[in-house]
Amino acid sequence: MSGRKGHIGLYYLVLRRCGQTCSAVPDCASFIAVLDAVLRRTGYELHAYCMFSAHMHLAVQMTDVPLADFVQRLSMAYQRWTWQQVGSELSLQLTATPRLVEGVEKARELVRFIHLLPLRIGKDPADYAWSGHRTYLGRAKVSCLSDRRGLRLFARQLGEQRRSYEAYILSGLQAMEPTRFSRSLEHAVRGAGGKRTWSEASAGRAGMSLEQLGEHVAALASTPATELGSGSRARLVSLLRALMAWHAVQLEMATLREVARYLHRDPSSIYSAIKRYRTLYPRLFERPGHFDDLPAVTVAYSKSSNERRPAAKVRSE
Repeated sequence: MSGRKGHIGLYYLVLRRCGQTCSAVPDCASFIAVLDAVLRRTGYELHAYCMFSAHMHLAVQMTDVPLADFVQRLSMAYQRWTWQQVGSELSLQLTATPRLVEGVEKARELVRFIHLLPLRIGKDPADYAWSGHRTYLGRAKVSCLSDRRGLRLFARQLGEQRRSYEAYILSGLQAMEPTRFSRSLEHAVRGAGGKRTWSEASAGRAGMSLEQLGEHVAALASTPATELGSGSRARLVSLLRALMAWHAVQLEMATLREVARYLHRDPSSIYSAIKRYRTLYPRLFERPGHFDDLPAVTVAYSKSSNERRPAAKVRSE
């Protein structure tokens, strides 16, 4: 809590590693141990986090220890640790002025904003190891994360907290446009080195547009490309949409929202389809831009569909 009783206030911090190339930096798991020690000494609580190779995003609740002291202690502990690990000091620097987020609704949105950041690099947040999202879902445990306190933002009853949190995350995927508050948080992300957005990289590494990617995926399955943006609920079409979206994000062609808009679908439905078909056909989702196994899968789909299809009734003349 911040100074006023009953008042929720989180600080959004974006820190960048400075000094040596990131390839020489030890693993994130060790850094979490450093962060845990500093949190314990200062009494700060960590409500959300997401770590990448060069920068990290934190939502912390402060105590009577000034925020500047917390950042300084964390940076000094990090320098000592990297010296012991790789023989060279690396420092942490704030990339933007810490953002104070006040109120329950904005605190929820900040947690969601941070935990969905893996989507920016084409990763499923539920599979990304270096964020607090998996802990909030109950799939992992990180000692320094105050997930129990954080989950209270979403529901009072213990049995409803995780379900409410997951529903809130999905509502963020369903939103075709970010809120004004979410857009205001982008300043810190750009300061962390994210100036080149997915929209600006529409051609991406693939060198093709979303329309061309859709035509390519549909052609391999002998399906008209217009089906992808239609109202069809056929399983094959659903698979092709999921495949197109996953590869588009992996190739940095578009965001999940942009692909969903192109396909006239909710981002949450595309997200769910990707999770489902990655489990069923993992080889289709291993190498971005490669669809070697797709024709075989579509043949199998056609056979299974024909087997399930009831025989047509013949009218007697």
